Amino acid sequence: MNTRAQTGLPKSGRIGALLKDPGQWALAGPSWSDPVANPHRYNDRISKIRHTHAYPEFMFVIQGTGLYSIGSQLYRYRPGAVLILPPHIEHAAGHPPDIRSFTHIWISVPHDIFVNLYVRRQGSLSLTFRRNWFFPLKETGLGRIIYDGVPQTPDDGRRLRLLAVLCEVIGKLLAPTQASTGEPTGARQFQKIEAVCRHIEETGGKGLCLTELARLSGISKFHLLRVFKRQVGCTVHQFINRHRLQTMNRLIEKGTPRKVIAQELGFSCPAAFSRWAAATSLFK
Repeated sequence: MNTRAQTGLPKSGRIGALLKDPGQWALAGPSWSDPVANPHRYNDRISKIRHTHAYPEFMFVIQGTGLYSIGSQLYRYRPGAVLILPPHIEHAAGHPPDIRSFTHIWISVPHDIFVNLYVRRQGSLSLTFRRNWFFPLKETGLGRIIYDGVPQTPDDGRRLRLLAVLCEVIGKLLAPTQASTGEPTGARQFQKIEAVCRHIEETGGKGLCLTELARLSGISKFHLLRVFKRQVGCTVHQFINRHRLQTMNRLIEKGTPRKVIAQELGFSCPAAFSRWAAATSLFK
């Protein structure tokens, strides 16, 4: 049996050298770098699909160059760029098909730390998921530093703290796999589902759906549905609705107008909120 540790990330060659040398990394994004001038010139080169969420994300570019939309601006990226996506700021969700080849590491921090590696090979227009990692917050202590390090007015101290956080995360990715250290895959999966539950609880279900939770956790939608119900005892949809109900009842007790409740629960309009409430028999 071959017990050689595998990480899924190369430790040698140009990519390995980039991963091991923070001197080649450059923080980019709102307040961290200058946006592209006249962004409307490039509308046909960016993804039209956009989303927002309550937690910060980082896109570490390993291979490929292009433009990425954050807020109303576009930012260039190249190998070594780390695009900082602050919470509650709309950004592109995916890449247009003319970006034919790239390798990106996505670090998502809704308290616990989810890391996903995405690769698109030259000539293939489909986004191919390759690997994911998961670090419970209690194992790393990185979440508080990351949240503190994504301000609208960065300074040198925060820049250094962010680079230190990224060094620790990349160091973990280059370490032997969890499987090679003897940790049961089932235990890590159990922790990952617990982290998904915490994220739903902390957001009150706002703006969440199966697709977003599957993307965040690095688990396919079908597998997430199956293991979530087995572990939690209800479906993802039921769990989201349960916490939306708790949030709704709390806001009703405060006398919050229905329009504001709809916004707080992540619905596009009061009518969509009313349809949800009627369908689930939660609101009379």
